[in-house]
Amino acid sequence: MHPTVQKLLADCLREKGRFVLLLSLAAMLMLLSVAFPAEAAFSVSIAPVELTLKPGESFTGFALATNNGEETEQVKVYLGDWQPVENGTKYLEPGVHPRGLAHWMKISRSRVTLDAGGAEKVFYEISIPENSELSGSYWGMLFLEDVPPEAERLEPGEEVPQMAIRTVTRYALKFYVNIEGTEESKATFASSSLEATEEGLVVGALFENLGNVWQRPEVWLEVHSANGEVVYRAEHRLKTVLPGDEFQYRFPLKDAGLEKGSYFALIIADYQAPKLIAAQCEIDIGD
Repeated sequence: MHPTVQKLLADCLREKGRFVLLLSLAAMLMLLSVAFPAEAAFSVSIAPVELTLKPGESFTGFALATNNGEETEQVKVYLGDWQPVENGTKYLEPGVHPRGLAHWMKISRSRVTLDAGGAEKVFYEISIPENSELSGSYWGMLFLEDVPPEAERLEPGEEVPQMAIRTVTRYALKFYVNIEGTEESKATFASSSLEATEEGLVVGALFENLGNVWQRPEVWLEVHSANGEVVYRAEHRLKTVLPGDEFQYRFPLKDAGLEKGSYFALIIADYQAPKLIAAQCEIDIGD
């Protein structure tokens, strides 16, 4: 904290009068210069890269960064690993995750200058080591992040303290690599559920990836009447589930228009295995 601000805070704590406290706080606010720069104008295609390679093989590609703005943009480029956590993603340094891919990757440069309206390619290379023990899926990320212009950086020793608030734009390009010939696809629905929420009934099922490769199953709900007729069907958005991970699929029934009676719900998953898997629960609609 700047010495001037520290002194004002100390003065506020020593004084007992509310008037003096308000004056001191007002002085602090006058000293603080708050800036809200515009967000970065560059963009990157973030479709995931999905490959199947053998040990010893390599693959080269590129990410295209485009500057859609009217000023030059500086972009930092780096690699990392990641793993899903509850309600988000945890980003890791290369080589930390046992199935991380980043330490097998190289990038052509770590900094890119994008002229206004221009575009630049960042090349990457994935090299799978010669190791017969490799199996299943490995994954990593390529990050492209905007760097603040020199004029927005705070210089030490300034007489008037400043506080800069800035939004950082970061794109993360995901990579998935399967080791050819070692894939084991196995999954199950561990449980099913029927919840009563403020928005109505919600049918759910917990999908578990028990194999060694990532899955992106097609999952849908079928609600059957007592005589077996399908009276409602809904599809879930595609979701990538990594090996050893799980995902709770949820289907709200607020738009199903179910009348009074008994039904059974099937949540079905097609994960490119010889057989589909399904979870079932009963639904009773009363008065």
